[in-house]
Amino acid sequence: MSGALKIVPSTSEDAEAFIIQSFKDSAPRVFGMAMAPARFFVFEIDKGDIITKTEDFIDHKASVYHWVAFSAEKEVSAIRNGAAFDCLTKTEDVSSTTKTIEQSYILWGDKDPKEEAGWLELRAARIGTLHVPKPVGEKPKNAHVVLQAREYVAFGEFGNAYISGQRLMGFGWIEAEAEDLKAEDLHACD
Repeated sequence: MSGALKIVPSTSEDAEAFIIQSFKDSAPRVFGMAMAPARFFVFEIDKGDIITKTEDFIDHKASVYHWVAFSAEKEVSAIRNGAAFDCLTKTEDVSSTTKTIEQSYILWGDKDPKEEAGWLELRAARIGTLHVPKPVGEKPKNAHVVLQAREYVAFGEFGNAYISGQRLMGFGWIEAEAEDLKAEDLHACD
């Protein structure tokens, strides 16, 4: 059980500034993703600056149409709508409780990624390279990097349960099973 998901909508002319401002007094590790038509970037917010391992982030920043930043405490997203951005801030309302499910989504790429200056380089054939901040904690043997999330369960009028929302929380490690599929095995339409 955790607090219920609380969502606060807003708008902003500058999504990057809105996200940085939203996390100015937040946890030490704040991660994010930025989607542009030609690129996908993962970043970390450090002392009010967006840090990314990808060198051409500055070239694509103006074309980013979807920003999302997240920490253990909250998630902030901004989606372009004309000249402005529609923004959502997701936190937990500790005054009420709800059933939650902790999720870990395995990121594609090598089980033992190359590490450089606190960033991991995840690679998969025919997909490419993704740089992500190194998760905190000891890396288990044969570990995959995972995106951690919390899903919030609600109950309908007739007692049926459903996922009413989700909040991204960070990156972590998960130990791989011996029979794990490789990223190349997951392509149905090559």
